[in-house]
Amino acid sequence: MVKVKKAVAALAVVAGMLGGTVAVATPASAASGNGVIESGEFVLWLHSNYSGPLRDEYGSVGNYAGYYFINSTMPLNDEASSIANYDSSYSLRTYYHANYTYPYISVLPYGQASGGSSWAYYSLGSFNDELSSHLWF
Repeated sequence: MVKVKKAVAALAVVAGMLGGTVAVATPASAASGNGVIESGEFVLWLHSNYSGPLRDEYGSVGNYAGYYFINSTMPLNDEASSIANYDSSYSLRTYYHANYTYPYISVLPYGQASGGSSWAYYSLGSFNDELSSHLWF
C-alpha cells in the first residue's frame, strides 16, 4: 500500500509537469469515495469544523473538477472548508489550483503537528472554498 501511494504520487508529479493526466489504479482494499473515513485517506468536508458532506480519497487527485462530495450534488472543486489526513505515514499538499499548482497547504501525517502545519484543519482561512488538487509525498 505504501509503495502504491509513492508510485501514484510520482506519476502524478510527472503528469502535472507534462500537462497531462495519468490514470492509476489503487489497490482493491482502498475504498476512495465511499463516504467512510478510513486509515490512509485524505478527507475534505464541505463545511468548517469537519461537518457537512465529505469526500474521502486514497490517491492523489490532480483536478477536483468532476468530483463531488459523497451523497451530494455539491462539486468538490473550490468548495472544501475543512480537511484531515488519516494516513499515519505520509504527508500531502493540497493546492489552490489544479495540477498541483502553488500555493498549497502542507498536511502532516495523522496526529502530527509542527509549527503552523497539522494533520487536520477545521478551518482553511484564505484557502476556504479554493482547493483544487492534492498530492501525497
